[in-house]
Amino acid sequence: MRTLSLRMKLGVGFGTLLLILVVVGVVSYASLQKAVELSIMAGDKDRAVIVLRTIEARVNDQKAEVRGFLLDDSRQEEVGALCEQHSHPRRHIKGSSYPH
Repeated sequence: MRTLSLRMKLGVGFGTLLLILVVVGVVSYASLQKAVELSIMAGDKDRAVIVLRTIEARVNDQKAEVRGFLLDDSRQEEVGALCEQHSHPRRHIKGSSYPH
């Protein structure tokens, strides 16, 4: 190191700092790109969760409405007709071999 001139020592020091700066820049850029990808994936996942919860809420609403319909005493005739109609579904299909 003593044989190097001051100009060489400054050049090596500056080159080392420049190399470190480039490495930090590349690592930062790669990390930023990964953060953007993760952010996009999280947004997609959030949208999927919202859609799933909306579907689940609608199914629960339908179940409650069906339960209310079945428990309504004023509609027992309709419920009986629906039960009878759906107890033998093949008889409603044309060409079925089910005995009528």
